[in-house]
Amino acid sequence: MTNEATRELLSAIQDVWPLDSMVELTSLVAISGGPDSVALARLLEKSRPVSSTIILAHYNHRLRGEDSNKDETFVRELAEELGFEVEVGEAEETEFDSHRGQGLESLARQQRYQFLMDCAKKRGARFVLTAHTLDDQVETVLQRIFRGTGIRGLAGIKPAREWIPGISLVRPLLGIQKKQLADWLLDQQATYRLDQSNESDSFTRNRIRHELLPLAHDIFENDVTRQIIGLSENAQESMAQTEPAIEAEYRQRVQVVSDHRVTVNCSSSICPPSRFLVHELFARIWIAMSWPLQQMTRDKWNQLGELMVSPDPRKINLPGNILAQKEENLITIWDVEADPMS
Repeated sequence: MTNEATRELLSAIQDVWPLDSMVELTSLVAISGGPDSVALARLLEKSRPVSSTIILAHYNHRLRGEDSNKDETFVRELAEELGFEVEVGEAEETEFDSHRGQGLESLARQQRYQFLMDCAKKRGARFVLTAHTLDDQVETVLQRIFRGTGIRGLAGIKPAREWIPGISLVRPLLGIQKKQLADWLLDQQATYRLDQSNESDSFTRNRIRHELLPLAHDIFENDVTRQIIGLSENAQESMAQTEPAIEAEYRQRVQVVSDHRVTVNCSSSICPPSRFLVHELFARIWIAMSWPLQQMTRDKWNQLGELMVSPDPRKINLPGNILAQKEENLITIWDVEADPMS
């Protein structure tokens, strides 16, 4: 049973991301100590090419007192057991004091991904692997639907994408459900850490998982997961067809001034794009600049679209301390906190 279950999981990983990609390269694995990331680490230990280097990367948010420190200890011990290297980062104790609920979740995510990016650069990692699962994909799509999204949002989480030049973000478990991983860990008699904040209804994602999805299953007398994933896959196919047009708009209109600032040419001498392409152009900018997409609702994208066609100079404030300013035929967008020119 054990071998068969392992083969099935490794086959599902191969369908999403060929493990041969790791040959003679360094990969950074984001690990919290929870079941999903522990399963990913253990599955990689069984299947990675011998010539590859794997580093477990753990960020201690220090939000749960001694439990956070125990998570860190657990990850260090797991790395030693599996023969992997380990990198650990820690938040300042007062870093999250003024944040609660969704604001806290967003800030923690930003800090964690910044740590992963810094680590990947320092260690020369080609890939950063995260343990997002099929369940995470479903929850992400639902969250975006109710927040307001377009086709890109419906496409959900990409299995792999270039994060910054030379470093790709990869989600090998995206075709696997959390229950499959938990059952496999039980069968392997493998331990992991549990974060009680995953049960808190302070976070939207937890309420989707514990309230909305069970209600939808009950109403439709069916597991709606398959339908939501089908919608996501259709959106991914649609985006694949429109990506060339989006890239053409990006090349014509966008100039990256620095790591924290871009300009967008709004000149009418360039063939005016459709409303859809305008929204996707700005989303493409956000991805290129690694700015937070989570709070960018459809209303926010609409504001940017209106700014692009407006003849009047004006300024709009956007989530994540991002500011967009229109002057004549040029929109300048920058991160107010990070840009030294601010």
